[in-house]
Amino acid sequence: MSKLRTAMVGVSVFAMSQLVLGQALGRAAETPYAGGVTVVDRLPAAGASRVRATAATATASSHGVTHVELGTVLRQAWADTRPSLQALGENFLRERDIGGGFRTSANHLSLAAEGGAMLVGCDGRGFTIKWLLPGNSLKTRIRLPGPSRSAEDPALMLPFDLELTMDVDVRGTQLVARSARLQVRAASPSGGNAAGHVVAASARLIAFLGGPDLAGALLSRINDQQFSFAAQVDEELARLAPELAKAGAGAQIVPSFDDPRHGIQLAIVPIAPLAVR
Repeated sequence: MSKLRTAMVGVSVFAMSQLVLGQALGRAAETPYAGGVTVVDRLPAAGASRVRATAATATASSHGVTHVELGTVLRQAWADTRPSLQALGENFLRERDIGGGFRTSANHLSLAAEGGAMLVGCDGRGFTIKWLLPGNSLKTRIRLPGPSRSAEDPALMLPFDLELTMDVDVRGTQLVARSARLQVRAASPSGGNAAGHVVAASARLIAFLGGPDLAGALLSRINDQQFSFAAQVDEELARLAPELAKAGAGAQIVPSFDDPRHGIQLAIVPIAPLAVR
């Protein structure tokens, strides 16, 4: 009987570990997110559950800040960094080989000034923010393989969307933002004509922009120490530290989605004692 019980415990532990792993890998950001994070104290000594946050800006109580706006931080970080991102992207694409002997030249990269919707997903380990940035475009001339006059280089305009994703993890009594990730989703270009080399160049351009190279170049700036989006998010989250410090011995931070505010709620709750049989 004891062997059977041991085996069942082992299976349960394995199943739980697989569940946690699955949550960590599958924390999809799919719920509309207004950008806020609110701390809720649910410790017994505090009496009834209370939320000491008010509207859309960070608010303070006698115990410290209980609400911050990560959406505002990310939008400001994008506004501050966008001009240098455009310059970096254009420089990266200068005479860039996109495969098949085609190269980009005379580039003009336009990144959207205003971002789109923010989405979020959460589990017991933290939460993930995905920010959609539509309405970007690249205007370029494609240098053709072999000898040709520059006047023969087809001019193309390729629209694309960006997706900026960031994970925020609960680590003890702290929240820590990880480096951002970026995806480029390119659409079909316009311009040029239906000649075979233009069709081939268009396909190469879509594949190149949707690949890791341009996204990696832009991320080098987004995650750079000087501009780091994650560091700016961490700085805002640090304002919650006095409240989160209550999740010390015997308590923990439990993230969840806050439906009324379309935000993230961080509940400080007692750690339930393990049942002994």
